[in-house]
Amino acid sequence: MPRKYGVKASVRVVVHSSLKELRQAHVPITGKDARNVMAFCHLWPMSIPRGYRRVTILADLHLAVKYLDIDTIVHEVTHAAIAWLAKDKQRFVSLLDGDKEGIEERFCDILGGLTQGIVVHLRKRGMDVYA
Repeated sequence: MPRKYGVKASVRVVVHSSLKELRQAHVPITGKDARNVMAFCHLWPMSIPRGYRRVTILADLHLAVKYLDIDTIVHEVTHAAIAWLAKDKQRFVSLLDGDKEGIEERFCDILGGLTQGIVVHLRKRGMDVYA
């Protein structure tokens, strides 16, 4: 998550070489049927050390190389962004009560920032991301 948004949260991205591999990973992680799964988000949240600070990992996003499109990435990132909302129930209250704290804007920043970061990192690693 880019620091400019003032949110200390990240996601980890696991890119599987095939849909079969992704689906094989899905069952032990979620305990659910994977027949129709094209990507998935495993919510944590947890905190891990990164250098001199701790970073909150909201989720692991599992994607397949063949399905690296914006629609899939945004869908899975939305699950992670909702996990950020759920970390503090007052954020939901704020959204419903006039949003004086600007939670809606922060939520949108998280959604956009994580999506952009994932796309940039995938492209740096030579993977095509489709619109």
